[in-house]
Amino acid sequence: MKSDLDPRVIRTRKLIMKAFNKLSTQKEINAITVKDITKEAAVNRATFYYHFKDKMDLIDTILAEDLKVHVINRLNAYQIITKEAIEDVFVSLLHFQRDIVTRYQKNNPFCLSSIEETVKFELTQQFYQRFAESYPYFSEQRLKLSATMVSWALYGAVEDLKNDPAVSSKELVETIASIIIKGMNANHRE
Repeated sequence: MKSDLDPRVIRTRKLIMKAFNKLSTQKEINAITVKDITKEAAVNRATFYYHFKDKMDLIDTILAEDLKVHVINRLNAYQIITKEAIEDVFVSLLHFQRDIVTRYQKNNPFCLSSIEETVKFELTQQFYQRFAESYPYFSEQRLKLSATMVSWALYGAVEDLKNDPAVSSKELVETIASIIIKGMNANHRE
């Protein structure tokens, strides 16, 4: 069995993802079949299923990789969670969300729940790791809860901003970052 680090495996996965992205600009996602994807990528069905469980797994993988490139890598640039880190992640998440909506505009109802689930899950995982490093004296429960709250707050704020463009993104992110940092540092010893 080939390793996930094998260049051929990486190349084939990217080929399948690129084929899906191209097809998603031409027709609605729910109308795209695995057959369409394999034909566009010039691979067989078995190859597709070697890499992905189904079309939704492919979509989730694409979203997770895009999120990593555009948002998570920004968070990883910070050793500890600061107000600036929160602001940077928020702005990156805002740009990511706008890019995804533009890319999948006509498919938004189909992808909306998958996008939200993927973003919240990936952000929660990353914030959990960073909080575990920054606050080693927090209990496991507090680390998980803090990571979930921060991730969902950032995602919710981006959604609110998307739905109400009159809101100042600068003011919103400064308020959120301030609340998060103060909350994390309040009663820092259990």
